[in-house]
Amino acid sequence: MFKDLISLIYPQQCAGCGQALVQTEKGICVGCWMELKKFKHIHLNPLQIHAKVKHQFLTYFFIKNDVIQHILHQIKYHGNKDAAFVLGNEIGLLVLKQQEILDIDLIVPVPISKKKLKLRGYNQSEEVAKGIAHIIKKPINTTLLIRAKSMTTQTKSSRFERWENMKNEYHLNKKLSKKASLLLVDDVITTGATIHSCIEALENQFSQIHIAAVAASKQ
Repeated sequence: MFKDLISLIYPQQCAGCGQALVQTEKGICVGCWMELKKFKHIHLNPLQIHAKVKHQFLTYFFIKNDVIQHILHQIKYHGNKDAAFVLGNEIGLLVLKQQEILDIDLIVPVPISKKKLKLRGYNQSEEVAKGIAHIIKKPINTTLLIRAKSMTTQTKSSRFERWENMKNEYHLNKKLSKKASLLLVDDVITTGATIHSCIEALENQFSQIHIAAVAASKQ
């Protein structure tokens, strides 16, 4: 009851448009859900996906100045964990359809640096992973990978610069007792440099590797 009273006084806002959410909405309003564009895998550039990836779950197109960019910005920089969770649910539903075939053991969110984790208090990819885990009922491993350093934003970096910056950026932190089928989770995939770096760091830790992201850009 107290929670309902608080929500009446301080209603939660949609991560996409900033409008107040009604009680049946969480993180994102119905209008913004309808504006999201489903990602079509025929538009994937082979460079975006590592050759060892067995399956990819990419839900929406990342378009600059579009509602998806506003949502991801709210998740990444303004702590909108509800939006991350419900978007993770969307990915989870896609994974669930393939779960019997893929037999995923662990969900591994792409890590952020200790500096950024301390500054933000959370890892946006982990929040998305929680939404996925809620649907597919698989554990999340946040200690398998670590990020080497805290980098400035790569928003304005060229494709070549992004790939150079990501070289040796992620490292294996703790080995698994045996190889596992892993689902690597990121918030957004642009050039694919982050995914490649993580998969290289995970070498010999997986029997199968799959990736998931809220959005991916058309390259």
